[in-house]
Amino acid sequence: IAVPQYSVQTGKLKLVTVGRMVYQKGYDIAVEVANNLRNSGLDFLWYFVGDGVAREQVTSLIREKNLSDHIILCGEQANPYPYMAAADIYVQTSRFEGVGITISEAKILHKPIVSTNFPVVFNQLTDRKNGIVAEMNADDIAQKIMQLVANQDLRSSIVCELRKEKNVTAREQSQKVNQLIVN
Repeated sequence: IAVPQYSVQTGKLKLVTVGRMVYQKGYDIAVEVANNLRNSGLDFLWYFVGDGVAREQVTSLIREKNLSDHIILCGEQANPYPYMAAADIYVQTSRFEGVGITISEAKILHKPIVSTNFPVVFNQLTDRKNGIVAEMNADDIAQKIMQLVANQDLRSSIVCELRKEKNVTAREQSQKVNQLIVN
């Protein structure tokens, strides 16, 4: 997979979002965030890894906002991990989730995470400890990304915390849920 090697250190921020392109995942919100980031002068590439029924809408929004130099639609990938591993920040713009599997994956890869505050995100993230939780709007998400870019100490602290965490697999989480249902 040809993932360009840009990073915060070289001046071009690399953002990644992985998931199905459906309303639930908030790719339309992500495009608005990208517009805000560009308008603030941030130099970045944002990889959207995934495909789905909202792809045409997302593509239209990208064209409408003239963001094709900043957003790269990667389509569905059998292995999204090289994109996630190369990211400076993992961004989750979901409106709702059961469990954010890609958040767990980004945590395992020790990536700073900015996520919307969908109801169960706090089962996975503690704001400003092992990730950043933003309000569900483009302005706040962009602001939180900019905070991570500007604050090396915060980024380092989050990465350090992620390295300490015991990673729990989706299977273990599912087993816990099944035990709750049975009991």
